[in-house]
Order: sequence, then structure tokens, then C-alpha cells
Amino acid sequence: MLLEMNPDQALQFDNNGYTPLHLAAINGNNVFHLTIRFKKFDAFKFVDGILKGTYLFYQPDKFGNTIQHLAQMEGFHQACLSLFLFLSTNQ
Repeated sequence: MLLEMNPDQALQFDNNGYTPLHLAAINGNNVFHLTIRFKKFDAFKFVDGILKGTYLFYQPDKFGNTIQHLAQMEGFHQACLSLFLFLSTNQ
């Protein structure tokens, strides 16, 4: 929510030299997990276009959930369809 008001905050470092994305990674999330959890489909498509097929796409969170699991649990239907189409054509 704060990033919607001021996107530059994503680039700010805290006193320990970490950005918000660093802190998310420390807490067991990657950028795909965050786009799914916060239902940011435009961000998901952007990141997907850059990182599709990398280990981050398949990496589970600290609870063992992949982005496909998270999308289903969150009811994020746009991401579910995108993931289904990608996974069904790249198996």
C-alpha cells in the first residue's frame, strides 16, 4: 500500500542496508511470491517476462508453497491461468 503512494520507497535502504525486497527474501519470499500474495498481476507479468523459467519461478516459500499453490490459495485466478498455461506448455 505504501508503494502505491510512493514507488521510490522500494529502492530505499534501511539502516542495515536492506531494501524491502531484501527483507522479503530474508523472510522466505521471492519477488514472485510477493506479486501473488498482493495480487499484483501487472507486476507478476512483468517479473514473469524477465524471470520465467528461472529457479525463482519454481522456488517454494518458507512453508513449501510454490507460486501456483499461493495463487490458488489466494484465489488469484489471473495468475492461476497464466501459470497453468506456462506449465502445461513447458513440461
